[in-house]
Amino acid sequence: MNNEQQDLLNEAYENYVKAQPYTPIAGNSVGLLGEYKNPILSQKEFINKIKTDPEFSEKWGLKIEERELSLEERCDEYILKDISNMKKILYVILHGSMNPSRYFNIKETWGKDVDCLFYSDHEEIEKNIIKVSDRKDYHSCELKHVNVIQYVSNNIKDYEWLFFCDDDTFVNTKKLENLLDTFDKNSVHGSVIHSWPEDFSLGYCSGGAGYLIHSKLLEKISKNIRLLNTGYSDVTLGLCLREQNIPVFDYELFRCGPPSFYGYQDDVIKNHITFHYIITKDNMVNLENNL
Repeated sequence: MNNEQQDLLNEAYENYVKAQPYTPIAGNSVGLLGEYKNPILSQKEFINKIKTDPEFSEKWGLKIEERELSLEERCDEYILKDISNMKKILYVILHGSMNPSRYFNIKETWGKDVDCLFYSDHEEIEKNIIKVSDRKDYHSCELKHVNVIQYVSNNIKDYEWLFFCDDDTFVNTKKLENLLDTFDKNSVHGSVIHSWPEDFSLGYCSGGAGYLIHSKLLEKISKNIRLLNTGYSDVTLGLCLREQNIPVFDYELFRCGPPSFYGYQDDVIKNHITFHYIITKDNMVNLENNL
């Protein structure tokens, strides 16, 4: 709290005390001795009430920035942003210069009518591809993912939700977007697996199946996520979420394999949100045609 805020709080507390009903002791003409009709809050109690009771705060003339609330408290009690003006979702897609056709596989099928950001080992601004690492090897995905989470959190503020996936992931965008309001904003949603041989107790969301994160939660994650040298982006995210006690939610509509892996017929494809290992454009088109 700065000096100006402290002065405003002190003044508000003095005004609060002066406004309380007070009965002077008989014979004391100046009224310096007496008793209050109601119990008086201490200054600490007054400040705590200011923090948690907006009506009380407004009564004593304090604006939001003078209340010394945490950002989380302010977001809970006040609308700092008109989220109706925010775009609903951004699709953040792992890509690589070694597989340029996968960009077109997405942009000419499920990604053609939605906002996409591709992150890669190269940059093509006109295609909305950003460079987050020089490395091209598979295990560089961990570093790329850490970097893109921090990039998105620091630079992209106009989306309520972020969906992270690979460039061989198929996304049923309409189904996902129709369900957005049903997802818990304080959890990460995806296909939870226990496949890391170093610690099978770790439940983490499969990167290939994709995972959904609310923008406010991503801000929290970005402050803690870092390179752990696991070699796997989804494992590293899972470890960082566990450190922060952020829950992961296993949602059966996110699938970390293609429909054939589950024995799905074409008529059930539309009931799911994602499938993974969809390598060719023909396979992407086939899935899109079955929605």
